[in-house]
Amino acid sequence: MDQLVKSFEPSSKKSLQRYDEFLIHIYQIYGLRMTFCRSEKIKNKYIKERDGILEYAVKNKQAILKQLNK
Repeated sequence: MDQLVKSFEPSSKKSLQRYDEFLIHIYQIYGLRMTFCRSEKIKNKYIKERDGILEYAVKNKQAILKQLNK
């Protein structure tokens, strides 16, 4: 999660919009990883990993907002 936060560059100044952009960033990063994979097994691994990280991000919204606002 820390690597995703560090690689994220928000374009908006409002914290809720940053959070939404961060969720999109996560989705796009894993989308790129999946496009370079030919194996269905690895694609499924990335899908599960992405879904888990997105679920974590939704459950811990306040903690992530604090990290994004630093």
